[in-house]
Amino acid sequence: MAESSPALKSIFIPEFGNQGQEMSCHVLWGPGARLSECTIELSAGLKIIHIYNVPAVSIELDGGSNRAVIRGVEENGYIGFVIQSERLDSPDKAAVVEATIKLAVGTKEEVTVDKREIRLIRPAVSIGSPTGRLTVRFPSNAASPEVTGRLALSNEGKGTALLVAAPSAESKVEVVDFFNAAEKTQQLVQFLKDRFLELSEDYPKHKMLLNQFSEYVGLIGEKKLDQAMRLVPDVQKAVRAVARADPLFTDDLGSVFSDAFRVTLTADEKFTGWIKGVDAMRNQRIVLLNPWASIRLKKGLLKVGLDVFVFDQLGHDQSEFRNIPIEIESDSEGLLPLFEILEVSKQSQAPV
Repeated sequence: MAESSPALKSIFIPEFGNQGQEMSCHVLWGPGARLSECTIELSAGLKIIHIYNVPAVSIELDGGSNRAVIRGVEENGYIGFVIQSERLDSPDKAAVVEATIKLAVGTKEEVTVDKREIRLIRPAVSIGSPTGRLTVRFPSNAASPEVTGRLALSNEGKGTALLVAAPSAESKVEVVDFFNAAEKTQQLVQFLKDRFLELSEDYPKHKMLLNQFSEYVGLIGEKKLDQAMRLVPDVQKAVRAVARADPLFTDDLGSVFSDAFRVTLTADEKFTGWIKGVDAMRNQRIVLLNPWASIRLKKGLLKVGLDVFVFDQLGHDQSEFRNIPIEIESDSEGLLPLFEILEVSKQSQAPV
């Protein structure tokens, strides 16, 4: 704060946000003061999308949605406003919010000038070009396949990337469940449903969203994938709204999925390598949304195209990689998890 008013109680502006995210802010002052004027100015990359507790006649927008002058409120004591960032050219960029608040206290006018910086982040995923054939071995004494020649995968942004990997439609290769056991799938689904129920007790206001997640995983467990996919747009919309208002809840929700995989699969040696691979991705802020997706290999050569779709935590499309050509040489028949085609690294090869 460059200048401060004793009547001003607080100004809240978040220190960071995902690019594209809606971020709630507020200005609070004591009952002994009256608002004379509040000016909110935003740097490039930000815009004001909502202002609360202010009649329309008391708002003057100047320069589109980057600057607002407020000269009155409906109820004395606060102004709420929501800002939103654009998707920027850099995955980590600073933007500035400057608020000038003039409060009338008796016969005096107290002025506060508050300038804050917001770090706007997003994922920036790159996938290295194929450098040759992938070689896959299925050792008889190992639970997981040995894969060499994998494609480098990196997230050079600070935002978490959500990935979906699948064979391209042109490949005509069937995706199968790596668990390959109805019992494991049902254990996983039941654990998730139980945790969603526990979360609904801790966060009762998000019960509807948690019920949607429970329905979604239930349909996956029943292999009703078409019905499950129809729920995705509604779930994405609800998650975006919650992420703005309750980031702590979204963190707890994200941990439910990793806990589910660990509790369900850690005791089974078959899945040890699978869990390590998923963890390696998470350490680089990459979360695979369909980690169980696998393809069935036979001995010999398979040519397949790989599609990878990237989203941020708010469900916004970030990038996509279509029909990456891959040749896989296998020494025997077995299941290859799709994430085994990708090798997490801090520095990617030449981008596809």
